[in-house]
Amino acid sequence: MITWLENAVVCTKENELTSAQVLIVDDKIAAFYEGLSTAEAKAKRKELSETYSDLHIVQANGKLLSLGFIDPHVHLRDPGFTYKEDLITGTAAAAAGGYTRVLAMPNVNPVPNSPELIQTMRRRAKEQAKIKVDFYSPVTDDEKGLNLVDFAAQMKAGAVAFSDDGKGMQNPALCREAMRRLVAVGGLLAQHCEENSLLNKGYINDGDYARKHGHCGISDSVEEVMTARDLILAAETGCRYHLCHMSTAKCADLLYLAKTKWQADVSAEITPHHLLLSDDDLREDGNFKMNPPLRSAADVAAMVEAIDSGLVEIIATDHAPHALQEKNGGLATAAFGITGLETAFPLVYTELVRSGRLKLATVLKCFTAGPAKRFGYGDYTLASGATADLVLVDLNAKWTIRAADQLSKGKNTPFDGREVYGKVTDLWCDGKQILSNGKLS
Repeated sequence: MITWLENAVVCTKENELTSAQVLIVDDKIAAFYEGLSTAEAKAKRKELSETYSDLHIVQANGKLLSLGFIDPHVHLRDPGFTYKEDLITGTAAAAAGGYTRVLAMPNVNPVPNSPELIQTMRRRAKEQAKIKVDFYSPVTDDEKGLNLVDFAAQMKAGAVAFSDDGKGMQNPALCREAMRRLVAVGGLLAQHCEENSLLNKGYINDGDYARKHGHCGISDSVEEVMTARDLILAAETGCRYHLCHMSTAKCADLLYLAKTKWQADVSAEITPHHLLLSDDDLREDGNFKMNPPLRSAADVAAMVEAIDSGLVEIIATDHAPHALQEKNGGLATAAFGITGLETAFPLVYTELVRSGRLKLATVLKCFTAGPAKRFGYGDYTLASGATADLVLVDLNAKWTIRAADQLSKGKNTPFDGREVYGKVTDLWCDGKQILSNGKLS
């Protein structure tokens, strides 16, 4: 199909909005025009209509045009836990949220320890998924932290990175050996930093709320001790290292030290909930339970500063759908995790961009070029010749998040009932329109 996308706006690196028109031919951006006047855009459309008899015209009507979002941290639960989510529902939710690519964590059943399992998951994704899905390999067999997988074979089969997400690697010697082997094959280690010996049965942040309500707290040190260890090891070995869902101010300080003083090849991601919610927002509701937990207001401010300063260039959802009964038990017994794919951009845009705390250009980079660069997808830019992974967002559309209306099987969100701005209306993945006027094809 040949599509002419007219009267959109794009956000420049200087954080200015300017007009944009795009010609999509098959799976590519055949032409990209920035700064055309309305008359010039109309003339270009007429010219193209004479060239292409089957030209499909989409009027953006001033909506924001962006590259498709990339989320490097999602849990699609497929195979093994499809009562929570599956490839179809998870990627439908992703498309509705503006994503054209997600990277799925390996805590499924069976855990993809072998090249054959990685290949099977990739094949199923191509057959069933609405958008592009890549897969992590575990670092260790069955994520048990004992025996390292064959990194080279897993990468050859298509694994995009390595993680035992949900479980931090407790053995420092094994972690260092994993890093050494990953250096040899050019692999990336993405770590869930959690020192089990310090957990003390905690399940929410070790702050005033936990103490006042008799809950077991998770101290900041649970995350920080392993973060410090891993950043030191990454600097020592030269391993490409990525810190999953960073949530404390000290972790940000450690990351800055590793990047600027030690010259380590390290990065981090921050979730929308760690940018927007603190333990001051906690209530006796399992939808407010995630791991890492909601931290202090000071930590939240540090996370926003990490994005604003460019220390962190990735916003990832850690999309973790659960069945209703798994989240109904309250903070003490509910499963960890919340959904996020359908709400991430509107929440961040509403609370941080519209309030003036972050620039739109900065946020868009964290949803697009930041994860693309870190996870090996090259120069992710709006330009002629680029793959047509595109999203339109109506920045002026005001709407209310309703958990019951989410396309994900998981309805576990702490943002149910919140009013937000920014509605994804249209999405193209490899040039194919997946979402049109808010409806999935």
